[in-house]
Amino acid sequence: MEVWLNQINHWLRFDNEGLVKIGLQALHVILNDPKFVNSEKIFPLLEPVILHPILSLQKELLSMVELLADHSEMETTAFFRSVLAQTNDAEVIRFVRRCLPLLQQDSQISLKSFMNPSKKT
Repeated sequence: MEVWLNQINHWLRFDNEGLVKIGLQALHVILNDPKFVNSEKIFPLLEPVILHPILSLQKELLSMVELLADHSEMETTAFFRSVLAQTNDAEVIRFVRRCLPLLQQDSQISLKSFMNPSKKT
């Protein structure tokens, strides 16, 4: 599994939209496997894709976030807090806002308050 995750990481770090899409599809397959329980290994792979969004891949990213939230909403929320702490990029913030409906109410409130720059800690 580690070799496969390393290959996916390689694809996701390219500037090539096609390779990033392949990487996202491969992650989708992994997350749909009921035997896979290590969702925390996925977040570092997704971080560069979220921090440098490709508009045409947002559908795939939203699907990925939904799967991650199903695996662990708490970890997904913490991941978004970490991402938001690293950037003020309007595109990243917009993407996180698009992901909010995929999360429970408490997680949405937490992230909304974190998106307000005066409340970042």
